[in-house]
Amino acid sequence: MPRLIRRIRKARWTLQAWLGEGELPSDVFLDLNSKDNTLSLWLVEDDNSNLNRVLAAMAAQGSPDAFDYAVLDKPKFEEQVATCASSGVGKVAMRVR
Repeated sequence: MPRLIRRIRKARWTLQAWLGEGELPSDVFLDLNSKDNTLSLWLVEDDNSNLNRVLAAMAAQGSPDAFDYAVLDKPKFEEQVATCASSGVGKVAMRVR
C-alpha cells in the first residue's frame, strides 16, 4: 500500500496532560503549513523502492543530521480529504512528489 510522508517536528506532537482524548496541541498545525493553498507530501511506493530517495530529498530540505516525519496511509488520507471536501469545508489540494 502506498504511503505519504510529511516532514514534521515531533516535539510539536507531544500530548499534554491537560488535553482531552483525541485532542492535539495547536502547534501541530505549524507542521501542516501550505503554499498556495496546497499541502505538499512525498509518495513512497508500495515496495519502498523510492524510500531512500525520498528520505534523502527530505533531509536536503533542512538539517540533515536528524529529522522527524509522519507516515500516512495514502488511501485513508485521501478518504479523509474527500470527506472534508464533501462536507463543505472547501477545496482541498495536495501535491504529491
